[in-house]
Amino acid sequence: MLVGVGLIDQTCPPAGIYAAMNQVASPKEIVLLPRGEHQNRKGSHNAYYTRNGVWLSALRQGLPAPVAETGE
Repeated sequence: MLVGVGLIDQTCPPAGIYAAMNQVASPKEIVLLPRGEHQNRKGSHNAYYTRNGVWLSALRQGLPAPVAETGE
């Protein structure tokens, strides 16, 4: 599961997104969007779209989800 988290999103606050992602057992990656609101304003979601392209490319080829290493 690939999810973008807008840190200034008032519709879907980051705390709720993190709480939901903690329940996900499948491969997952969170893309932080420090200036991300609920909508993609002024390219604030570009980091998510970049990772989305990587994920889609891998999944279309039948490869595992390319979860980025977080150092955990």
